Amino acid sequence: MLPPPIFKSLSSIVCLLSLLVLVVPASGQNCEGYFPFQDGREIEYESFDRKNKSSGVTQYQVRKSDKPNAMQVKATMTDSKGKETTSMDYEVFCEGDAMRISMDAFMPSEVMAANSSYEMQVSESFLDMPNNLQVGQSLPEATMTVESFMSGTKVNTITIRLYNRKVVGQEKITVPAGTFDCFKITYDFEFNTKTMVGISIKGELQETQWVSKPVGMVRSETIRKGKLFGSTVLRAVK
Repeated sequence: MLPPPIFKSLSSIVCLLSLLVLVVPASGQNCEGYFPFQDGREIEYESFDRKNKSSGVTQYQVRKSDKPNAMQVKATMTDSKGKETTSMDYEVFCEGDAMRISMDAFMPSEVMAANSSYEMQVSESFLDMPNNLQVGQSLPEATMTVESFMSGTKVNTITIRLYNRKVVGQEKITVPAGTFDCFKITYDFEFNTKTMVGISIKGELQETQWVSKPVGMVRSETIRKGKLFGSTVLRAVK
C-alpha cells in the first residue's frame, strides 16, 4: 500500500502559511502582539495564484478559550467558488513577551483525512512569535514531525520545518483593508515525506510577510523555485 500524499495541493500551503503570524494576545501579560485581541473579532484574507487570479478566501474567528492566557481561533478556507475546502481549530498561548502556537495547527485537514486509517503520532512543538519586532532580528525556527503507523509498522514520516526567519525591513503596505505600517519578515518553509520503502518526497517554499500591530499579517508572497507561487492580502477586519 502506498502512503498518502503530504498535501492534496500546494495551494493549500499558501493559505496555511498566513497562520504563522496570526497570534492572539491574552490579558494579564505583555501580549500586545500581531493580532487584534477581541472576543468575536473576525479577520478575512484573500489568496491569489501565480497569475494573480483569486484562489480563495480564509476567515479567522477569534473566541475566548477556557484555558488561561489563551485564545481559540477557527480558520475556514473556501475556494474561488465559495466552497469550503479546509477548516481547523487551534489555540494560541501567551507566554512572557511572545505568543506560542502549536505546530499541529499547520497540518492541512486533507493530510489528516488521508491518514485517518493510520495511528498518528505528532511531536509536541511550537512556533514562537515575539510581541515586539525590530529590523535585523532573527526569529526562532520550528519543526513538526508526524509519524503514521499501521498495525505497529511505520508507514511514513512527515516533517514540516520553518527556518531562516528574519525581520528584514519596514514598509508601508496598502491592501483592501487599508494602509498599514509593517515589519517585513522572510523565512523558508520545508516539507518532507519519507515512506516505509525509503522514498523521500521533498518541497521547499520561500515566504515574505508584512505584519502590523494589531491586525497581524497584512500581505504575504510565496516563492517556489525562484518564481511567485501565490500571494495573500488582508481583505477585512470586522
